[in-house]
Amino acid sequence: MLTHCLICALALEDPKPGGAEEIPRGRMEYVSVDSPSLEDEEMIDVGVYLPPGHDGGEDRYPALYFLHGMNGSARKWAERDSQLQLDQLIALGKVPPMIVICPDGRNSMYVNWLNGRSRWEDFIAEDLVEEIDARFRTRPEPKSRGLTGDSMGGYGVLLIGFTRPGVFGSLSAHSAALYSVDPEKLPAWIKQRGEHWKDIYGHPVDVEFWKSKNPLHLAATLDVVKLRQSALYFDVGKDDRFGYDATCLELDRILDEREVPHVFLQRAGDHGAEYFESYVQFSLLFHGLCFDGQDPEPGDYQTEIIKRDPSALLSKLGLEDLTVGAGAEAKKGSKVDIHYTGWLTDGTQFDSSRDRTEPFSFTIGQSRAIRGWHLGVEGMKEGGKRKLTIPPELAFGGRSQEKVPANSTVVFEIELLKVY
Repeated sequence: MLTHCLICALALEDPKPGGAEEIPRGRMEYVSVDSPSLEDEEMIDVGVYLPPGHDGGEDRYPALYFLHGMNGSARKWAERDSQLQLDQLIALGKVPPMIVICPDGRNSMYVNWLNGRSRWEDFIAEDLVEEIDARFRTRPEPKSRGLTGDSMGGYGVLLIGFTRPGVFGSLSAHSAALYSVDPEKLPAWIKQRGEHWKDIYGHPVDVEFWKSKNPLHLAATLDVVKLRQSALYFDVGKDDRFGYDATCLELDRILDEREVPHVFLQRAGDHGAEYFESYVQFSLLFHGLCFDGQDPEPGDYQTEIIKRDPSALLSKLGLEDLTVGAGAEAKKGSKVDIHYTGWLTDGTQFDSSRDRTEPFSFTIGQSRAIRGWHLGVEGMKEGGKRKLTIPPELAFGGRSQEKVPANSTVVFEIELLKVY
């Protein structure tokens, strides 16, 4: 049975009576992995989630490999509330305890690069799996091994899953970064990455190589028996600002035509962390069914089990109004101009638009500003100034920036200049 529907997000409520702190919690462990497949990388950082009950026991667990999106890191799984949602689903008995592996995929696209030096498909499907099975108490078999990801990671899931069907028994992707099979039809903002992508796809893009790494082309041309070998779930926001809603719909059409079983949902929402956190519970449920040997297709992927608290993220943010503005209010979807100055918690200034006399513009809830800005600027009024103390999971996370070490709490003073 092929599942294809358009649904809206349900109202968000408290995650669990009594609070999530009352449930058993898993923990993160960070390891470094050497890989012969990556000639230009010495060691790869890998985050490993170990479920409640793992320590001190002898049980073996299914393994779910998570591929992060662009500018992510080995800490991306822990930085989002996906870890908490998994703890809750395990506590409710909705999914079996599982190990989650989050490698630092750089901005690799998880592709075996055209230059031949960085073979990320090989690293994920061969080197990493072998290393994790050797170090941790996994069930070393395809039916107990899943691959999931979002955005760039969703693209990687489909590429690796389609071409290596004997490694991962279940696949899932949120907001997969799928592009036209014809590189001439790529959007302008992607074509501007040509120089960055030259080692990956060639510059100009090597057309045949591009096709060989394109999940739409693979879905249309690979042996259908191989495509049917892994269970597949994917979803996308119907307002995805990068246009992945259209390409994911195209993938769904191709799979339907070739009678490849899959679960596809087009959901309310845009693209990014908020979308992923809203719907990751459904991919976890999907993999849980697969790990338990059940047919995942009739599963309920519409009714929320974990009711997310919309105030939970805001509570992580330190917020102090220095001057209350009197002009127009910044709301979700508003384009705003701001001035900002940023410091580390030791008082070291690392950036300032004011010093450059160059205001910064972004759209609340959409543009690629750090998440703490989206949360902290919303509700300000023109002329206002606000101090934001932003933890790493709402700032730059586990990846270092110029003058900002990885996993840093940062402090910004924001002045709201204009609301459009």
